[in-house]
Amino acid sequence: RGALGIFYGGQLQELNEIGWTPEHLPTLGFALDFAEGDPSSRVRYEVTRPGPLGRRVTELTSLERPAGRRRLEQRIPLDAQAPLGTWNVRVSVDERLIVDRAFVVVGLRNESP
Repeated sequence: RGALGIFYGGQLQELNEIGWTPEHLPTLGFALDFAEGDPSSRVRYEVTRPGPLGRRVTELTSLERPAGRRRLEQRIPLDAQAPLGTWNVRVSVDERLIVDRAFVVVGLRNESP
């Protein structure tokens, strides 16, 4: 089982729109829950975000979940320069798609004229 959203108060809030200001950046990430006794797993996630000139940029990351670990939480960097627009995160465990969610990043920025 998996979920994607904002970590807040020890829980994960799934949102379709993520708003932020430079003074308050949310902690974006995903959580995966495994059955007791599951062997180690290869977790792969890809983050697709708006890029330059209207193109999309995709970053791929892989990690290993140790055997016996019931919950895996992974933060996804979201900083003050994060592009606004539609993002998508896909998470797979041992090549099986667990999370595939799109969301919109919106924010207020203090921009100089």
